[in-house]
Amino acid sequence: MYRRRALGDLLRPADDGGHIYTIAGGGYGETGTGDGGPPTDAVFYAPIGFAFNGSGNMVIADGDDDHIWLMPATSGTFSVGP
Repeated sequence: MYRRRALGDLLRPADDGGHIYTIAGGGYGETGTGDGGPPTDAVFYAPIGFAFNGSGNMVIADGDDDHIWLMPATSGTFSVGP
């Protein structure tokens, strides 16, 4: 299960034991910051949805920023598109 924090800047899954941890978001700076870095350095404005594609990559839509974030399953490094 994945949750978005009320402030909208973190994506946090819960494991089978109920432990919650951050996999993306929580960075500091202007929204859209974090391109090319670790997912926990990403600065979201208002992520409105996320999905995993057939290759296991995570795709996040940051609606108020008009950004689409991609976290490849193999590298764990975010990239952002306008």
